[in-house]
Amino acid sequence: MATPPADPATIARGLTEAFPELGDVAVTKTLGIGFNSIAVETGGGLLFRVARTEGTAARFAMETRLLPILRASLPVAVPEPRWFAPRTSHFPLGVIGYPKIEGRPLQPGLVDADNLPELADQAARVLVALHSVPRSEVADVGLPQPAEMSDNYRSLAHETLPVLKERMAPLEFDRLDLWWEAFLADERMTQFEPALTHGDFWFENMIVDEEASQLVGVVDWEHATIGDRAQDLATLLHLGRGFTSETLRAYRRHGGLFDDDDCYRMERLWELRDFYGVLYGIRFDDGEELVDSIRKLREGPVLTASDAP
Repeated sequence: MATPPADPATIARGLTEAFPELGDVAVTKTLGIGFNSIAVETGGGLLFRVARTEGTAARFAMETRLLPILRASLPVAVPEPRWFAPRTSHFPLGVIGYPKIEGRPLQPGLVDADNLPELADQAARVLVALHSVPRSEVADVGLPQPAEMSDNYRSLAHETLPVLKERMAPLEFDRLDLWWEAFLADERMTQFEPALTHGDFWFENMIVDEEASQLVGVVDWEHATIGDRAQDLATLLHLGRGFTSETLRAYRRHGGLFDDDDCYRMERLWELRDFYGVLYGIRFDDGEELVDSIRKLREGPVLTASDAP
């Protein structure tokens, strides 16, 4: 597999070569290393994401088609893609860039009793607007479709379970195995009205002002899909059940539909979340991430729920 650069100096040289109109580029900060890309900031206030995995360039290309539509549809800022290359000598898996949205990523420690209601209300407004975008408006974007979800879940189980079997106690693994058997056979997980979703709507992708009083932007749209709106509420549980409950109340208040079946799927999708950390550790041979993700599984809802299989 092609290996993208990770150090700032090499990324800067690659950006200068790929986009000569930028002139000399200085990468001043690595913002994060995710499953599919490395995000960096330049001295000129630009943000670039360098793909780490095959297929991510296609997701970047999808963003260039989707984000202009969302800029006219959502009540907060979204990135404005200005630079994209599916493959260069420095970036064999692709790169995308846009002006940075001013603000900072939301963190759990920034949410308190004073700002929680307003931030939850703003998150709800974003999700209602997003989930209400007519599918006809994004028909030509090339978004993943609901039929692909089952295959993705089975692939996740297939890649993670053998490694977990080697690293977990037999009783722990048996509960995980039974959970997966029940999850993959659960017809309720496929019974929903498809909508345009962000796919990874958690605090790291929510940009707030310096006082954390306003949600000003939403970033990282590479996981956008025509899928289950319950996914976008499930990831909010990283901010706690209080925040998620407040957002759900506001979501309904602003006209969003979310019934008991949606809540059921939200809980199951929340349980699924830590398996992706395991997958990251496996694919990138990241022992530290693998150990941490197994710890989260042990402490998470799949193994701690009193009604776990």
